[in-house]
Amino acid sequence: MNIKKNISDYGATFYYIENHKIALAEISIIDKNIVNDTLKNYHQEDKKHLMSLIEQKECFWFNRLNVPVNMRNQGIGKLLIQAVQSYMNEIDGLLLNCSNAYGDLNQEQLISYYQKNGFHLIDEEGAFIYHQSIQPIKFHKRQKSI
Repeated sequence: MNIKKNISDYGATFYYIENHKIALAEISIIDKNIVNDTLKNYHQEDKKHLMSLIEQKECFWFNRLNVPVNMRNQGIGKLLIQAVQSYMNEIDGLLLNCSNAYGDLNQEQLISYYQKNGFHLIDEEGAFIYHQSIQPIKFHKRQKSI
């Protein structure tokens, strides 16, 4: 399968076309303040490493991964994620993602899917991070307010 990419000043799109259907993954450059806010509840030791990365790296948001129903279970989603990760490795970028279960998969299945594909869970609600130097991250559960 041939995954194509389109790089712009604002991010990148990775896509695969088959029988007039398109599967795609999109990433966008994001402001470092958004990244800092996302990391406010994390384990201090891990947070120090991540904050250092944020200062040094360009940060991206994984906007979307969309594989049409009739193209699923063929490894296309995995290939798109690998293309995004390869690009992040190439530019030494930091990638954030938040699973959002609005399709066929529930939140638990999405979290498992992204973890199997190299993303590290950074909060209990399904926020993930990817950078080639990051190991699994510890996070503290938020206290529920009464």
